[in-house]
Amino acid sequence: MNQTPSQPRWNTDLKKGLASGNKPDANKVLFEAWQLTKEKRTGIGFGIIWSFLVVLLAVMFVTILVSALGIDIEENAAAEILISAIASIIWAPLMAGLILMALRNVSGENVGGSHVFTLLQQPWVFIGISVVSMLIGQIPSLIPGVPELLALFISLVILFFFSFALTIAVGTRCNVGNALYASVIIVKQRMAAFFVFYLALVFLAFVMVIPAVMFVAGFAAAGSVGQFIAIMLSLAVIYGLAFWLAPLFYHGLAVFYREIFGQVAAETPTSVYSADETSEVVETSDEEASSSDKNSDRDNFQA
Repeated sequence: MNQTPSQPRWNTDLKKGLASGNKPDANKVLFEAWQLTKEKRTGIGFGIIWSFLVVLLAVMFVTILVSALGIDIEENAAAEILISAIASIIWAPLMAGLILMALRNVSGENVGGSHVFTLLQQPWVFIGISVVSMLIGQIPSLIPGVPELLALFISLVILFFFSFALTIAVGTRCNVGNALYASVIIVKQRMAAFFVFYLALVFLAFVMVIPAVMFVAGFAAAGSVGQFIAIMLSLAVIYGLAFWLAPLFYHGLAVFYREIFGQVAAETPTSVYSADETSEVVETSDEEASSSDKNSDRDNFQA
C-alpha cells in the first residue's frame, strides 16, 4: 500500500490544471484504461459491489420506513424523489472513493475493495457536486413550453460538462463551486476527447446488456433449465459491468486527470489522500509526522 519514491503522485494544483494545455487523445486514454483494467480491475470491481450493496440496503431501509408510515410509494411522487435523493447522496462519496482508487492505480499503487469507503468521512463536497449537478440538470425540464425531448438533450449537455467535477474534487480537494467551474472549462477545451470516451463506454454497455437481456428473456421462458441459464447469463452481465466496464470508466477518468493535471515526484510534498491514511499498519516511528500531514491535509481541504 505504501508508495515508493519511484511512484509519482497526481498533481493537486487546480490552477495548474486549468492552465494546462494538454489535450489527451481519447483512443490512448481508452487503451491505457483498458490495460489498467486488465491488471487492476479486482479492487475497483469489489468496490463497486460494496457500493451497490450499501446503496441497495439504504434504499430498502427508506422504502420500508416510508411504507410503514402508510405512504404509497407508487402514487406518491415526493416519496419517489426522496428515495432517489437518498440513493444519490449515498452514492456520491462512494463514487468519489472509486475515483480515488482509480487515481491510485494510475499512480502505481494497489487498492482493495474496502478502500471505496475512504471518503465517507468527508462526503459533503461530493454530495454537493452531485446535488447541484442534478438540480441544474433538471432546470430545462422545469421551463414551460420546452419540449420534453429538447429538455432531455439540454440536461444531458449540462451533465456532460459537469461530468469531470467529481474527479477534480477528489484529485485537488477543491470546493463544490470550483470543481463544477473547472469541469466546465476543462471539458469544454477537450470536448471531442470526452465525447468519444463516453460514447465508447455507452456503446460497450449496449453491446453487453442488450443482447444479454434478449437471451435472458428467451431462456427464462424455457422452463427450469432455461431459467438456470438465464440466471447464469445475468450473473455474467453483472460481472462484466462491475469488473470490466465500470473499472474501465473510472480508470479512464483517472488517466484524463493525470494527463491534464500532470504528476509530481513522490518526494515532493503534495496535498493528496495518502495511502497511509487507510492502511491498517502504521509505523510508530512516523506517528508524529503522519499526524502533522493529516492536520495539514484537513486544513487544505475546502469543504
